[in-house]
Amino acid sequence: MKTILILDDEPEICLLLAAILKGLGFSTIQSTTISEARQRLQKNLVDLLFMDINLSDGNGILEVPQMQKLNPGLHIVLMSAFYSPEITTLQETKAIHSFMSKPFSRTDVVSIINELFPKVVS
Repeated sequence: MKTILILDDEPEICLLLAAILKGLGFSTIQSTTISEARQRLQKNLVDLLFMDINLSDGNGILEVPQMQKLNPGLHIVLMSAFYSPEITTLQETKAIHSFMSKPFSRTDVVSIINELFPKVVS
């Protein structure tokens, strides 16, 4: 079973995304701070990270290299209600898989999951 880490400082977002992902057959881990997410990446094998950009203890865009260093090969999806040009650069350089706009729908999540894990979700 693939494991997905959700990093968002809004617990409601974590719960909503976790419910969608669990319904699709994934195991989820939730974090509300960057430091907590780093600890979880060190202790758990994680396949995908959904990471908010505007976090209470930092900027998700700036955390991308650190998260990848902790878990090489980690797929990262950034989330935010606001898009920034840095996101395009991260996508072009393949540092992140994609960007998911907030508010998101189940369809948005399924689309990203199908791109990354095509044989997992039908």
